[in-house]
Amino acid sequence: MDFTYTREDNDQTLLSRIDAIRQGQDLEVLEPFAKVYLGLFYDVDNQIAPAERIDLLANAELATAIKLGLQNVLLRPDLPSVESITEANLNQKNLTIGYVILAGISLYAEQDIEKVYELPEQTRSAAICFHHFISTFHDDNWYQPLLNTQTEQSARALLSMWQVLINKKQDFLPGLKPVIEEPNNVPLFTKIVVPLLLGWTHCRHRDLSSLLSQAIRHADHAELLAAAEEMQKKAELMNLRNQVYWQTTAFLLDPEQQGQNLINFMGQEKIKLLPMLDFIIPLLDNDEDPSFALSATGYGFLIRCLAQKFTPQMDMYDNLGEISLRVLWLFYMLACFSKQEGGETLNSLRKVRVLKLYKEIFNAIADYQLSPDKPDFHNFIQTLRDEGRLRMKKNWHDVR
Repeated sequence: MDFTYTREDNDQTLLSRIDAIRQGQDLEVLEPFAKVYLGLFYDVDNQIAPAERIDLLANAELATAIKLGLQNVLLRPDLPSVESITEANLNQKNLTIGYVILAGISLYAEQDIEKVYELPEQTRSAAICFHHFISTFHDDNWYQPLLNTQTEQSARALLSMWQVLINKKQDFLPGLKPVIEEPNNVPLFTKIVVPLLLGWTHCRHRDLSSLLSQAIRHADHAELLAAAEEMQKKAELMNLRNQVYWQTTAFLLDPEQQGQNLINFMGQEKIKLLPMLDFIIPLLDNDEDPSFALSATGYGFLIRCLAQKFTPQMDMYDNLGEISLRVLWLFYMLACFSKQEGGETLNSLRKVRVLKLYKEIFNAIADYQLSPDKPDFHNFIQTLRDEGRLRMKKNWHDVR
């Protein structure tokens, strides 16, 4: 497409304003050119490099001034705060300076990514916020390096943005999912997870489960345990499933001190026990990420919580049910400890009256704890079945 007429028109109308453009003061002019740079003008070919799109619409002098202006906006002291940007987005108000900031920081990054790190924190924070609230066809290739390099500042920006949304009872927090899931974001995750969760009592249970699982793997355990104990004091503000997750988190981090609390809280209520089981198994049975390991004492408390309620049950095809297998996996993990590591826990379980049904399994575990060779879980279950050690309790309401 020929933009000769557009360039001539821009020369006539904009050259008189070139100083304000260059200094980053004339946002009225800079905004449409920022949108061109970000690929938001459909009549400008997005296959052309972003900076060259500006060259199509302005002569060399004006184009240079526009590019400088887009970058100089980043140095203005009056840029909006993260909180005001987030509030504006919630109220569906369009802060046009956001396009200018995104274009300007991208131009900085094209020249030298290190220059981005030297920008004022308010600028970088605003850019992080606008990155999530403005959709463009441009790759913000400065964003991930900024998170990786300026971790503490990025954490502050994201937490400030999310807290506004949390206060407005929003469930979706933009940018949170990659922080949780991408391995290169672990350093950032460890800085945000506890402050985030302390202020998010209405967090959806799926989000809370994911956040706490990752926090148990990667966050500072003392800090997370303190948070779990604090959140237990706010139990009335949370739904029951979230209470279960926080109670279980405290237990996993300190089973010796929190084990009895877990048993008292769970009782024999399926509405609590089943979410706990769903929470702990993916966390503990994860060969790809074995960053967290539970002690034998911890497995002993879990067996005490779960085994009485979910006794071994067969389906119509003579297969163990899913819940039965999950509970028996806890026994298997106890069998994988040596006698020195797990013998005391095993002896303690043998004394629990309501677990007499598992006497023969406990005997098998004692043998495995003495042996240097441990079976895999499938062989463990098969051996128990072959030797007739699985005793069934005819509580049909437990069959699942």
